[in-house]
Amino acid sequence: MSRSLLLFLCLAGLSLVSAALAVDRFYVNRDYFVYANVPCDTTLYSCFIGDGDSAPEFYMEIQKKAYEIPPCDALRGTCGALECAPGEQDCSVTYCSPDAENGCYGPVTVASSTAI
Repeated sequence: MSRSLLLFLCLAGLSLVSAALAVDRFYVNRDYFVYANVPCDTTLYSCFIGDGDSAPEFYMEIQKKAYEIPPCDALRGTCGALECAPGEQDCSVTYCSPDAENGCYGPVTVASSTAI
């Protein structure tokens, strides 16, 4: 067996193993973080300000593991807003801090990021 054929077979094998591991992690186990902007209550939290269609939108940022998000159908509008359940690991909410570039709206929170 020539060296070039052996090298090709090794590279092909490693590529297949790498692809199988990626499919397992991202499609089977859904082991990755989802980052989203979710609506924020300006009476309780310091919220980021975004551009809405006709008025400003107030939001907070959430980071959550994909396997913790229940399946839904976004086309039919059956998806609820993301939130952290009490005691949930690997889930955090980030509120606007007073030194943000775009400014904040609502009461100032002590911590800019909290894990719930």
